[in-house]
Amino acid sequence: MIFGLERHPDLYRDLESYPFSVETIVEMVDDGWDAFHCSTPTWTNPGCVPGKLAAIDQHFGPTWVDKLILTHDKTLVQGDVLIDDKGVITGAAVPTWKHLMHDQAHNRSVTGTPRMTDWRERRGHVYPLLCAVGV
Repeated sequence: MIFGLERHPDLYRDLESYPFSVETIVEMVDDGWDAFHCSTPTWTNPGCVPGKLAAIDQHFGPTWVDKLILTHDKTLVQGDVLIDDKGVITGAAVPTWKHLMHDQAHNRSVTGTPRMTDWRERRGHVYPLLCAVGV
């Protein structure tokens, strides 16, 4: 069942945003932060990339489409903080960013990484990480 759903061509286009995520990200940019969306494409689903682009456009507007980074190795992306629901992020490089885990059922067994359960909590989580990287 899940395998079939993962290949549905409209899966990524029709995904809902997490509660308060859009407002919080827009607020972060309004506060002067430079934000990008970093996502892993599913190559087995031909609708994945166009769907993710459409979802960004729908939720954030067309100017955000150019701020989408698609990669299978997020360690190659430079930044200060990566908010991601993946429990453990590995790759070819040592990340320049600190990982802030967006809490989800599938990552609850992962420990040792700061965790955010609500997008409205981002100030209490992101600012300490920025201080840790010297920003």
